[in-house]
Amino acid sequence: MSQTEPENSSALGGPDSLPFSLYWVKARCGLRQTAETHSAKRRDERRITMKQTFIRRTAKAMFFATVLLATCLSASSAQTGSAFEGKFEGKFTLPYEAHWGEAVLPAGDYLFSLPTIGVPAMVIVQDAKSGRTVALVAPAIRQDSAEGESALFVGTRGAQRVIYSLRVSQLGVVFISDPALARGKRTAEEARKTDVIPVLQAKR
Repeated sequence: MSQTEPENSSALGGPDSLPFSLYWVKARCGLRQTAETHSAKRRDERRITMKQTFIRRTAKAMFFATVLLATCLSASSAQTGSAFEGKFEGKFTLPYEAHWGEAVLPAGDYLFSLPTIGVPAMVIVQDAKSGRTVALVAPAIRQDSAEGESALFVGTRGAQRVIYSLRVSQLGVVFISDPALARGKRTAEEARKTDVIPVLQAKR
């Protein structure tokens, strides 16, 4: 009795009997998953890029609005024949570089004006020689004060000197731009390095 030959795998319904290969199907599925992953990644990157663009445009708009305000105030002052036309006009001399708000002021002579003393107030700082606006400071806190002469109070934060308060005795107010330093939240060494820069009323 002769042995029966094994039936062909095609007859048993194996992978080769199908009109297409299972390996081909798996490869296509893998490619599809990879494409979907890349597509999702691209969508995430586009969302991040759009968010970053929105933040940059918003920051630029705020900056230009602030500059426009300062320009309008300066133009108004020029029309009335005075370099400053605000509630108070002062001048001071920095013997060293100091931070005030977001600005960094080199050593030198400066003029400043207070167009408004409400909350929020605005301090417009100009270079005394060029007349160029070099800083726009919006103090976070305004307090009444009937003691002491007009002055800038300068503290230290690490290696930086920081103007944290402006006292205007003529108006009886103190404008605080750095509450942490003003409230004494600094080391003993930093407290000893606090300087008082005299502020004089500018002549019209």
